[in-house]
Amino acid sequence: MLYITKNLRERYNNDVEALTNGTVVIKDLADRLHREDLKNQDGIMNYILTVALHKKPDMSISLIEELLLVFYEDPKCYMMYQRLIGLLVSMINEHVRRGWYLPIRFVELEHKIYRERIAPYEDQKIVENGDI
Repeated sequence: MLYITKNLRERYNNDVEALTNGTVVIKDLADRLHREDLKNQDGIMNYILTVALHKKPDMSISLIEELLLVFYEDPKCYMMYQRLIGLLVSMINEHVRRGWYLPIRFVELEHKIYRERIAPYEDQKIVENGDI
């Protein structure tokens, strides 16, 4: 959920600006997010991405994808991938609920990440642990 506290919003507003103008340092932002309480991390990410997309709907989806993968593939595991898909689906649903514009390429990003990252990870685990 993107409705984080005012204190957290103020702490990450510069990152929203940096993301919209393409000057964000992805690794630094991901590292700072990892240092937040686990219960706040996804909300902060949701806030950053939602506000950035509102400010600049035509912003680089590849930049968003890079941020998501750097953050949620550390470490590569089922829990982190589920958090990532949950974040993307929640963002899509919130935009629909509110009647906000969301670029179709953002919706396609969820499918792309699943197809290119999560499905191969699941296939690897089937080989390692056996199918159901």
